[in-house]
Amino acid sequence: SQESSYYYRQLKSGPTGTATPPSENSSPLAFSLASQMPAEAMTGVSIPQVSWTLSGGKAPYSVTATGAPSGLGATSVFGGIPTQAGDYTVTLTARDSSSPAKTQSISRPITVYAPLNAIPSATPQGTAVVGQLISPVNIVASGGKQPYAFSVDVALPPGVSFNPTTGVLSGAPSAPGTYSFRLRAAEAFQPAAIIASDQYTMVVSAAAI
Repeated sequence: SQESSYYYRQLKSGPTGTATPPSENSSPLAFSLASQMPAEAMTGVSIPQVSWTLSGGKAPYSVTATGAPSGLGATSVFGGIPTQAGDYTVTLTARDSSSPAKTQSISRPITVYAPLNAIPSATPQGTAVVGQLISPVNIVASGGKQPYAFSVDVALPPGVSFNPTTGVLSGAPSAPGTYSFRLRAAEAFQPAAIIASDQYTMVVSAAAI
């Protein structure tokens, strides 16, 4: 009909007489994390995966990561196994398919620790005498997250102590006997991952009369 033909010409031409392309979604791109970015990690240990939600703009979307430690990256989620210790700021950037593309970014800091390394400064002396000070031995620790925690796996000779904060073995044994023990260290990020020394044996003899 004449009326329908006029309606068709208006759709085709638009109000200015030029072709009007289909409009894209003009709503802003919305980008948010659905799970928290871990603030800490350790080399060689997989991080919890970080997911996100996207809406608005024009699908499909893409997300890229910049500033991430080696071993971490973004695909459909952000994750991986970090291989380099240090302090980083990870920026996740979402893009839609508009032209030009709409973008939204989220930045989070992450500290990656090296694994704990802990060794005694010397081998605890193998023999001791009741009432005489032993040569102090301390644990030299590096890596991991401080503070460190130090312990022994069994009881030490009476009078000898191992400081749980400083990691120093010292004192004067007060009872003769043979004692075997291991010195242990742990860090704060994975406190259950304990490093133990070799087993040491200290033979304590009575003082000469």
